[in-house]
Amino acid sequence: YRGSFGTELTMNNVLALYFYEYFQLDLRSAGLAASLFGAMNIFARSLGGICSDYASERWSHRGRHWVLFVTQLGEGVMLLGFSRISNNQFPLAVLTLVMFSTFVQMAEGAEFAIVPSIGRMMKALGPVGAIVGSGGNIGALLFAFLHRSYAAHQDPRTPFLIHGFCVIGTALFVPLVHYSQFGSMFLPPTEAEVAPQQPQPSPEPDVAPALAGGVKLPPGGVVADEHVGVEHLLLNTMAIAPHKPAEASVSYDPQNAHPVIASEYRW
Repeated sequence: YRGSFGTELTMNNVLALYFYEYFQLDLRSAGLAASLFGAMNIFARSLGGICSDYASERWSHRGRHWVLFVTQLGEGVMLLGFSRISNNQFPLAVLTLVMFSTFVQMAEGAEFAIVPSIGRMMKALGPVGAIVGSGGNIGALLFAFLHRSYAAHQDPRTPFLIHGFCVIGTALFVPLVHYSQFGSMFLPPTEAEVAPQQPQPSPEPDVAPALAGGVKLPPGGVVADEHVGVEHLLLNTMAIAPHKPAEASVSYDPQNAHPVIASEYRW
């Protein structure tokens, strides 16, 4: 995420000034050209997540790694191309910028398409998402230092060139990531994926023994039974009455150890 979201934050800071100084545009035109980078957020980030979901359906979780690798690598390659465009090729620079931004946003969507699976595997979805998100901020800080260090360089395209190589470097880490339950780009899982446990509904109390023993039902059909707690019986007895009972007490029969409810109702 350092290579994708960190790049986005950095580009939002430096692109307008780059178009103004290097391409000799007026401030309004430079700002408009730089805004095209952020405009790709309208669809590209969701597109990255959609592609990741499709790849996961076809090739399981390993497909998500492939989508992340391709988008992150494409981002770095397009940034290298953007850094090689001369100042008399403004239309080509805008076209390359749009393609570059599309890959940036798709890489972000593909990254967070992986986060829920890893968070559930580690049983720490919140911390995993937070760590990934903070990585983007760290990347923005590092890339900001990079562009500031080369601000006085004779070729203003140099920081974009180095930045592009750094993004490609982050993409090359993706094939090395292997999860035992999900596998990696080239290797299958080494252990079976554990399905999450579903909560089991609590069993209904069995009233058959009480009915067979000739227990008389109170109004509303509540039965005293050893499988049901005293508090549960008392609450149910109160809930079935259309009005609050005038008196409700609980006692125990010493011979069968069943709780006995004595209630007087106002119907």
